[in-house]
Amino acid sequence: MDRRLPVFLVVDISDSRAETETALRAAVAHLVGAFRRDPYYLEVVHVCVVTFDGSARQVVPLTDVLSFDVDGVPLRGDGTGPALGAAIHLVTTYRDEQVRRASDEHRGDRDPLVFFVLGGHPPTDDVAAAAAVFKERPWATAACLVPSAAMADDARRLAETVLAYDPSFGSESLMNAVEAAWIEVSWKTWSDPISLSFRPYEPSTCAGEPLPPPPDDLVFDF
Repeated sequence: MDRRLPVFLVVDISDSRAETETALRAAVAHLVGAFRRDPYYLEVVHVCVVTFDGSARQVVPLTDVLSFDVDGVPLRGDGTGPALGAAIHLVTTYRDEQVRRASDEHRGDRDPLVFFVLGGHPPTDDVAAAAAVFKERPWATAACLVPSAAMADDARRLAETVLAYDPSFGSESLMNAVEAAWIEVSWKTWSDPISLSFRPYEPSTCAGEPLPPPPDDLVFDF
């Protein structure tokens, strides 16, 4: 088996509205579904999910994408926070604990990818100190999705790739941002872009039917 490729998703769930939960679940499913439909990434990608509102917690440890249960991920917050600094600290800790180093028994994991999905409220804790420790770790690359320019400064502490989405458009805008982030991350991480097919999230359905490739002139307008 090839070396694992860990992917960490760090998701702001401080907005406790049902429509926000729906959009976040669709975005997570959008990315996980793309991994599942690519034979190579199906074998190597393992996903960890960290969520945060007034506090941060790991809700899914590193799990292979075939076993990953999108519908079972808790993505409804309590309306407090967001404690972005705590979430950054936590994902850094889990990166240290869960990413395998090379040993006599197995090959080490690849440097992980990390995707941050931020909400519209400013952080309630210290982001700068946590971000400094985060940046000391070897990450393949990081991407950050933000709903407003007000969040851009915190996003740039964490990631070179910063993309906007518009919450007023519901799930569609966030899913487009996830897709755009993955395409940009693939360009920065590999010499050739990764070609993945995306489709809307359909809860509790089985993948397997053939999917059309994305159009050559695909453009994202945020």
